[in-house]
Amino acid sequence: SVLLIIVFVHLYHMVVSNVGTAIVTLLPIVMSFSLMVGLDPVKIALITNITLTFGFILVVETFPNILAHDTKIVSQKDFVYPGILTTILTALATFLVVSTWWNLFL
Repeated sequence: SVLLIIVFVHLYHMVVSNVGTAIVTLLPIVMSFSLMVGLDPVKIALITNITLTFGFILVVETFPNILAHDTKIVSQKDFVYPGILTTILTALATFLVVSTWWNLFL
Protein backbone atom coordinates (compact mmCIF):
# COMPACT_ATOMS: atom_id res chain seq x y z
CA SER A 1 0.00 0.00 0.00
CA VAL A 2 2.93 2.36 0.65
CA LEU A 3 4.27 1.88 -2.86
CA LEU A 4 0.83 2.63 -4.32
CA ILE A 5 0.66 5.84 -2.30
CA ILE A 6 4.11 6.88 -3.54
CA VAL A 7 3.15 6.23 -7.18
CA PHE A 8 -0.20 8.01 -6.76
CA VAL A 9 1.48 11.05 -5.18
CA HIS A 10 4.02 11.24 -8.03
CA LEU A 11 1.27 11.10 -10.64
CA TYR A 12 -0.76 13.70 -8.77
CA HIS A 13 2.26 15.98 -8.55
CA MET A 14 2.63 15.88 -12.32
CA VAL A 15 -0.93 17.17 -12.69
CA VAL A 16 -0.77 19.74 -9.88
CA SER A 17 2.67 21.19 -10.40
CA ASN A 18 2.73 23.56 -7.42
CA VAL A 19 4.02 21.66 -4.37
CA GLY A 20 2.11 23.80 -1.88
CA THR A 21 -1.17 23.30 -3.72
CA ALA A 22 -0.50 19.59 -4.07
CA ILE A 23 0.13 19.23 -0.33
CA VAL A 24 -2.94 21.24 0.67
CA THR A 25 -5.24 19.33 -1.67
CA LEU A 26 -3.78 15.83 -1.34
CA LEU A 27 -2.93 15.56 2.35
CA PRO A 28 -6.54 15.43 3.64
CA ILE A 29 -7.37 12.81 1.04
CA VAL A 30 -4.50 10.45 1.88
CA MET A 31 -4.95 10.92 5.63
CA SER A 32 -8.65 10.00 5.47
CA PHE A 33 -7.78 7.09 3.16
CA SER A 34 -5.19 5.87 5.66
CA LEU A 35 -7.75 5.97 8.48
CA MET A 36 -10.25 4.02 6.37
CA VAL A 37 -7.78 1.22 5.60
CA GLY A 38 -6.18 1.17 9.05
CA LEU A 39 -2.78 2.71 8.31
CA ASP A 40 -0.99 5.22 10.52
CA PRO A 41 -2.00 8.69 9.23
CA VAL A 42 1.23 10.27 10.49
CA LYS A 43 3.36 7.90 8.42
CA ILE A 44 1.15 8.40 5.38
CA ALA A 45 1.34 12.20 5.77
CA LEU A 46 5.14 12.04 6.00
CA ILE A 47 5.35 9.75 2.97
CA THR A 48 3.12 12.11 1.00
CA ASN A 49 5.06 15.23 1.93
CA ILE A 50 8.45 13.67 1.28
CA THR A 51 7.34 12.22 -2.05
CA LEU A 52 5.92 15.55 -3.20
CA THR A 53 9.38 17.12 -2.95
CA PHE A 54 10.77 14.63 -5.48
CA GLY A 55 9.27 15.96 -8.71
CA PHE A 56 11.90 15.94 -11.43
CA ILE A 57 10.17 15.05 -14.70
CA LEU A 58 8.61 18.41 -15.55
CA VAL A 59 10.31 21.79 -15.38
CA VAL A 60 7.64 23.27 -13.11
CA GLU A 61 7.77 20.54 -10.45
CA THR A 62 10.72 21.91 -8.46
CA PHE A 63 12.33 25.30 -8.14
CA PRO A 64 15.84 24.13 -9.17
CA ASN A 65 14.34 22.80 -12.41
CA ILE A 66 12.86 26.23 -13.10
CA LEU A 67 16.19 27.91 -12.45
CA ALA A 68 18.03 25.53 -14.78
CA HIS A 69 15.39 25.94 -17.47
CA ASP A 70 15.54 29.73 -17.19
CA THR A 71 19.16 29.71 -18.38
CA LYS A 72 17.88 28.69 -21.83
CA ILE A 73 20.63 26.05 -21.98
CA VAL A 74 18.25 23.18 -21.23
CA SER A 75 14.74 22.58 -22.51
CA GLN A 76 11.80 20.56 -21.24
CA LYS A 77 12.94 17.58 -23.34
CA ASP A 78 16.23 17.54 -21.43
CA PHE A 79 14.36 16.92 -18.17
CA VAL A 80 12.26 13.93 -19.21
CA TYR A 81 14.68 10.98 -19.29
CA PRO A 82 16.84 11.97 -16.29
CA GLY A 83 13.67 13.04 -14.48
CA ILE A 84 12.06 9.63 -14.95
CA LEU A 85 15.17 7.87 -13.68
CA THR A 86 15.51 10.20 -10.71
CA THR A 87 11.81 9.89 -9.86
CA ILE A 88 12.02 6.09 -9.92
CA LEU A 89 15.16 6.11 -7.76
CA THR A 90 13.67 8.49 -5.21
CA ALA A 91 10.44 6.49 -5.10
CA LEU A 92 12.41 3.30 -4.43
CA ALA A 93 14.56 5.07 -1.81
CA THR A 94 11.46 6.39 -0.06
CA PHE A 95 9.90 2.91 -0.11
CA LEU A 96 13.11 1.38 1.25
CA VAL A 97 13.35 3.89 4.09
CA VAL A 98 9.68 3.52 4.98
CA SER A 99 9.86 -0.28 4.88
CA THR A 100 13.01 -0.62 6.99
CA TRP A 101 14.16 2.31 9.08
CA TRP A 102 10.78 3.79 9.96
CA ASN A 103 9.77 0.57 11.67
CA LEU A 104 12.68 1.10 14.05
CA PHE A 105 11.85 4.69 14.97
CA LEU A 106 8.14 5.33 14.40
